[in-house]
Formats: sequence, structure tokens, C-alpha cells
Amino acid sequence: MNNDEEPDFDVVIDTLQKRYDILNDMDKHVNEFTPFGIMQQIRMQHCHELKIAMKLWQDYKKANPEEFEW
Repeated sequence: MNNDEEPDFDVVIDTLQKRYDILNDMDKHVNEFTPFGIMQQIRMQHCHELKIAMKLWQDYKKANPEEFEW
């Protein structure tokens, strides 16, 4: 972290989060009258996998800080 306590920019997290946001935003128009379709199921699965990938990356960075020191 830098001196002003903002988290350092992480290109991996940023990229994965942008993809998650795009997929998640696609379902904002869905309401209780909209049938739960296969595309919505696929987007939900992808969002779940992206969240797992972000957590794994953060855990890896935390466990191996020497690899990320410049």
C-alpha cells in the first residue's frame, strides 16, 4: 500500500472486476416476471467463477508478497 492508505492498483483484480460488472449489469433488467433463462444461468456461473478467481488471486498475493515487491 502507498502512504495515503489507498490500495495499490491491481490490474488482475481490475480486469476481473470489470468483466464481473458487465455480466452482472446484464441481469439488472430482470424482474420476477422474467423467466430464468439459460443465458442468465451462464452469466451467474461466470460471475461466480470471476469472484472465485479474484479471491484466489488476492490469497496468492498475500501468501507470496516477495513476488510482488518491485
